[in-house]
Amino acid sequence: MLSRYTKLKFRRHIRRQKRSLEEAGGKADQHFERHMVRRWRNLKEVRRFVIGWLVLAALLFTGVFIQRRDLSAYYQTETPTSGGIFREAIVGELTNLNPIFASSLADRSASKLIFNSLLTYDQEGRLVGDLATDYEISKDKTIYTLNLRDDVLWHDGEQFSADDVLFTYQAIQDANTRSYLFNSWQNVKVQKKDDFTITFALPNRFTPFPHSLTEGGILPSHVLGEVESDQLRGIEFNVNTPIGTGPFIFEEIIELSNQQRLQLSSNESYHLGNPRLDGFTMSVYQEAEAMLKAFNDGELAAIADVPSTERESIENQLDTTWHDLPLTSGVYAFLKNTAGPLRSTQVRQALGHATNQSAILEALDDRFLAVNGPLLTDQLGYDESLVQNDFKPAKARNLLQRAGWTLKKNKTIRSNGKNQLRVNLVAEDSSESAIVAELLQEQWASVGVDLKVQLVNKEDIQLNFVAPHNYQILLLSIAIGQDPDVFAYWHSSQSNPGGFNLSEYSSEKADAALESGRTRHQKGLRTAKYQAFLEEWTKDAPAIGFYQPSFRYVQQDRVRGFEPAKLTSPEDRFNQVHTWEINTELQPKVY
Repeated sequence: MLSRYTKLKFRRHIRRQKRSLEEAGGKADQHFERHMVRRWRNLKEVRRFVIGWLVLAALLFTGVFIQRRDLSAYYQTETPTSGGIFREAIVGELTNLNPIFASSLADRSASKLIFNSLLTYDQEGRLVGDLATDYEISKDKTIYTLNLRDDVLWHDGEQFSADDVLFTYQAIQDANTRSYLFNSWQNVKVQKKDDFTITFALPNRFTPFPHSLTEGGILPSHVLGEVESDQLRGIEFNVNTPIGTGPFIFEEIIELSNQQRLQLSSNESYHLGNPRLDGFTMSVYQEAEAMLKAFNDGELAAIADVPSTERESIENQLDTTWHDLPLTSGVYAFLKNTAGPLRSTQVRQALGHATNQSAILEALDDRFLAVNGPLLTDQLGYDESLVQNDFKPAKARNLLQRAGWTLKKNKTIRSNGKNQLRVNLVAEDSSESAIVAELLQEQWASVGVDLKVQLVNKEDIQLNFVAPHNYQILLLSIAIGQDPDVFAYWHSSQSNPGGFNLSEYSSEKADAALESGRTRHQKGLRTAKYQAFLEEWTKDAPAIGFYQPSFRYVQQDRVRGFEPAKLTSPEDRFNQVHTWEINTELQPKVY
């Protein structure tokens, strides 16, 4: 047992420990009161100063951020750079990528990316070399000698040469090949002079001939040389294995539910310079609605041949640009000179005077260049004093009266005995054609002419109306081209069904002028011949010109390198495609 002394000692120790704990607790309370509670009370009292400092710190941080951003914009700039896949879409169907067969807009566009022609056009519409560097003309102006590039490779690595050019044009000239270019190349003798020189011998002088060398594209003889001509149209090469010299190399065509997707990769050996893009994808949609949705969803960099009805909705979008690219074509009302009342020159002249072209162009939002004759305003031979009849309704009424078409009291349609002055117009079913036709109805009705309009879809109008010349008046666009040779559209030899003289116009003086104009090389002589033709054309009034149509092309603003220009054909939008860019990066500014 513990002694009493030991017990007392233990109790004293416990009391000391307790007092120590109580003192320590009191000191802790005092410390908390002094360092926490009092300071928190002090902080509450100076909170406005604390908030002020916090706001100041935030402002300083924001200022530094803004300054850095602004200085970055000052010292750096967003610069286009190479790389990326360009994605474009068009409505139609891919059926044949071979350039001597490609006839639809989709096929020709795709073919242009894969193949090259001998000559092409620059941004100003001038002829320049492509696979050829230049050409020479013989003294008698019938032999064209082309010097070919010696630095061109086919996509499979083989050397391009005159053998390829010779093979291509011999294939075109073979009727069994069934190329759409067949008629243009008859009676032209093509010969290889050496590996990089080719000659074209014409039966007669033909000044516009060099423009023919921009059409189609050159084929690889080492790939197709052994194929029978009657088999060439249906071979695998045309759809699944095309080999060209163009800026992009064929990879594959992917068949999807609502589109065909053509995948192309960059040709790093391209003779005009390595394309800035890594590749090109062309989506060919069955319906315009699906194409527009994909563009609006940001899936596409560009869409081609856009319906004009979408113009306002697209222009209201941010970061997109609508391009109306003028075509070297013309929209005309072809007055069939052999049909009913249109046999009369006075009636045709009257219809010209009854047409208010300015009102029609205004109704089309003034998007188009006016056409007032068979030549375009910037072509050789055009003369502003020799243009079609201007808008003079009173003169139109007078001409109709003199032609025997009178307007009886309380009548709105002129008559000649028992016959009323009624004429029929056929046009393609499009928004532009519908506007033109409707305004013509109103304008001609004001002088006593009843115009009936028939709008026809694109396929039917060519087969059932244009080819057989089955109409009285035909509203149609024709491709005129860069050269002023319009022989095919106005020479009497071309007026039979199947020919392109859609007005069935016949004039000995006009024929002679057209024949001479296409054989003269001196600009002064050509101009004189075409002015003689214009004098006859304006007097005889075989047609009424309206406007140059345009190719509607929409791009995202991030696309760089594309320069809007007048086009000979829609696929010419790709003439400089190897310089296009869609990627950007920040680079220091150079001062």
